[in-house]
Amino acid sequence: MNIANFLATVPLFKGLSPKQYDELAMIATDQEYAKGGTIFAEGDPGDGFFLVVSGLVKIYKLSPEGKEQILHIFGSGEPFAEAAVFTGSPYPAHALALEKSRVLFLPRRAFIQLISRNPELALNMLAALSHRLKKFAQLIEELSLKEVPGRLAAHLLYLSRQQAGQDQVLLPVSKNQLAG
Repeated sequence: MNIANFLATVPLFKGLSPKQYDELAMIATDQEYAKGGTIFAEGDPGDGFFLVVSGLVKIYKLSPEGKEQILHIFGSGEPFAEAAVFTGSPYPAHALALEKSRVLFLPRRAFIQLISRNPELALNMLAALSHRLKKFAQLIEELSLKEVPGRLAAHLLYLSRQQAGQDQVLLPVSKNQLAG
């Protein structure tokens, strides 16, 4: 796979020049994870962010009692852990491969250098983070204001939009996790 060509298909990096895609590709590290593989754990140093090439990645929190709360599931072309680029703080949640997954890792320091030279990249990151903030606000609303049937209906509608054009909705998690 040509990493620069893949990056050109990712909405986060739209509008960049071929040279900028090549610069991004040079700092990216290609990583593969087996199903169930840990990409990072909550509290690990936030030394960069990731981009899903293939597979599915689950971001989740664990309560002190061990209860899992899924925050998001990311698929091909979607970035995750971008906040680490700007804060440099530890990852605030866990990331796990739900199936065999391939991701690109973009290290914080090198990416910040690219952003300082490419304002388009900084604006794209702001837009992506704003979109993510909106999704988290919706998640908080669903968790705090809706009963289980309403939350389930909202999630199934979200999945149907993500999987547009298909006759069935494929659940990326078990029914138990979906109900929890």
